[in-house]
Amino acid sequence: MLIRDKIAELENIKVDDKEIDEYVEKLAQDAGENAPRIRKRYRDQRNREKLVFDLIEDKIVNFIADHARINEKEVTYQDLKKMQEISESIIE
Repeated sequence: MLIRDKIAELENIKVDDKEIDEYVEKLAQDAGENAPRIRKRYRDQRNREKLVFDLIEDKIVNFIADHARINEKEVTYQDLKKMQEISESIIE
């Protein structure tokens, strides 16, 4: 199981038919004259499954961004240089 799938499972992140239809309709409206082609494209099961995958992935990214803790810390050039040296020594 991928981390993505585990997050979706634990946080109950899903996409329902209404969300899919709303997204397809928005795509269709943005497409203008190509709207019928867009709607037809997402009636295909494979394209719809890909869209579900993408929408869930977007929700997961938003979830992570909303729950991320960012710690800012000022570092000097010397600190960065020292960290680089340490990481290079580990790689060798």
